[in-house]
Amino acid sequence: MAWAAKVEIMSGELPVMNHVIGRIIGDTESDALAGAEFVLNSIASDKVASIRCKPESDTWTDFDTKEVMHRGYVRFSVADQSGDWQYAEGIAPLPLNAAA
Repeated sequence: MAWAAKVEIMSGELPVMNHVIGRIIGDTESDALAGAEFVLNSIASDKVASIRCKPESDTWTDFDTKEVMHRGYVRFSVADQSGDWQYAEGIAPLPLNAAA
């Protein structure tokens, strides 16, 4: 199993929450998924977390180069407090027409 991850951690609007995005490249699609799960479990284990996008992976082929890439992804918000995870349900609409 081989994978590499780029993890971005951003401070949230509330000082107790941090937002995390994990992007993974794996040797196989299952490696990429394992990497995404590792990022989530390493950072959010036993902490209050809101899972925005569960760990997922896919395989993608570049049209021009025919290079095959196995990518993983996870996105969540986490607090530095002991607690449980909550999972987002459905798709939240973006307020594209909101008045400024």
